[in-house]
Amino acid sequence: MTASAPASLAQDFVAFAVDTGVLRFGEFKTKAGRLSPYFFNAGLFDDGAKLSALGSFYARRLLASGMGFDMLFGPAYKGIPLAAAVAIELARAGRNVPFAYNRKEAKDHGEGGSLVGAPLKGRVLIIDDVMSAGTAARESIALIKAAGATPHAVAIALAAAGGDPFDLMIAHPPCTYLAVSGLHWNKRRPERAAQTEQALDFVRSLMAVPIPRIAIENPVGCISTRIRRPDQIVQPWMFGDDASKGTCLWLKGLPPLRPTRHIEPRWVCCGRALPDGGGRHGCANCNGEKKALPRWANQTDSGQNCLAPSPTRARARSETYQGIAEAFVAKVKARMGRLIVGSPLDKNTDIGPLVDRTQLDRVSGLVAEGARQGAQCWQPDNALP
Repeated sequence: MTASAPASLAQDFVAFAVDTGVLRFGEFKTKAGRLSPYFFNAGLFDDGAKLSALGSFYARRLLASGMGFDMLFGPAYKGIPLAAAVAIELARAGRNVPFAYNRKEAKDHGEGGSLVGAPLKGRVLIIDDVMSAGTAARESIALIKAAGATPHAVAIALAAAGGDPFDLMIAHPPCTYLAVSGLHWNKRRPERAAQTEQALDFVRSLMAVPIPRIAIENPVGCISTRIRRPDQIVQPWMFGDDASKGTCLWLKGLPPLRPTRHIEPRWVCCGRALPDGGGRHGCANCNGEKKALPRWANQTDSGQNCLAPSPTRARARSETYQGIAEAFVAKVKARMGRLIVGSPLDKNTDIGPLVDRTQLDRVSGLVAEGARQGAQCWQPDNALP
C-alpha cells in the first residue's frame, strides 16, 4: 500500500510482505540503475493464499478511498494476476467490477489483438505492483485511450525506492464537463450530469495522489463549489497580455504565481466603451447609476470572447497566454538553479549524479524528445560527459 494508505492497513501490508519474503532489505540495484535499500518481488506472491491476501489489501484500500472507477486493468505480466485477484476480492466485498489485461504480443488468430477480458470503457483503474520509471503505466494509459476509455488512476502496492515515485505533478483534467460555460446543459441532458460527476471523481483522485507538490489547472467551474475553492485564480492581464481568461489553480506544496505586469482594461457602460480616463463609475447616459465593466482585447463590449466559431476555436481558447507561461517557467528555473547535485550520502544533496551510460542515455533521450516537441532547453553551464 502506498503512503496515502491508512496507517494500520499499510503496517499490516508491510508485515505481510516481509513475512512472505516478498519485501527484503539490503542493497539492490533497480532497473533504472539506482541503488535501493529494499527489494519488492511481487512474483513471490506465488500461491493461492498469498495472492488472495494481496488482493484483499488492494480491495480494502480502494474501498476505503471512496474512489470511483468502472473497471480494472492489469498490465502484462505481473498486473494480470493482480487485477484478477483484486476483482475477486472486490466482488467478495460487494463491489463487482469487470477487468481486462493486455498481451505483450498481439494475437493474430481467435479473438485476435492484444487486449483480453472485458471491453475497456468508462473510468479504468490500472493495477500494478510497484512504479519506478512508470513505463508500464504509460503503456497502459496509451492502450486505454486508444480503446476510447479513460485512464482514471494507478493503484500500486509499494512506492519506488526513495519515497513517492514522483515529487511533482502538474495536472490538466479535461474541463468539458467541469467548466461553468457548459454546466447549464446538465439540467437538460442527464447523461451529461453523470459525466460531470465522473469528472469530479477524477479531480478528487488527482488531489489525493501522494505526491508532495501538485498543481491542478482548470477554468472557473464546479470544482470550486463541489470540492474546494482554488488557491489562486490567474488572468492573462496580470502577466502582460491584454486578455481575460480566468484560470484556477489548486496547489499543494507550491507557491502561487506572482503577477508580473498589470494591463488596464477598457471600461464599458450601457453597451458602449467609455473614453480613456472615463473611469469605472458609469457614463453620462445613466448618470453614473450603473457600474462600468472591465473588458480586454479578446472580449466584445458585452463580455463575449471575440473568436468567431471555427474548427480551431476550441484549441485557440485552450491555449495558455505567453505571460503566464513565462511566469511559470521563471519559477521552475529559479528552483532548478537552487538544486544541489552531489553525493547521495550527503544530506544537503537534492539530486544525485547520473551513475552510468544507461541513465545518461535515458535523460538525453527525454531532453531530445522535449526539444522535438518545441521545448527550449535551459540548464547551468555544465557540459554532459
